[in-house]
Amino acid sequence: MKVFNYDEQGYFIGVSELDYSDRCQITGDWLIPAQATDEEPLEAEEGFEVKFIDNERMRIEKITA
Repeated sequence: MKVFNYDEQGYFIGVSELDYSDRCQITGDWLIPAQATDEEPLEAEEGFEVKFIDNERMRIEKITA
């Protein structure tokens, strides 16, 4: 199963693949790690970063100095 990882601030940082050791031995449900979700992130757009905060996907404008 593919999961999408986010850092402490909610910014998308990459994708991981779960295997059968990541399933609950009793129910068989996937045990998704903290700061990850099985919901695909929004498409990246130039000038924006993808975030996942409070179970909501969003794009945040990049701040350039």
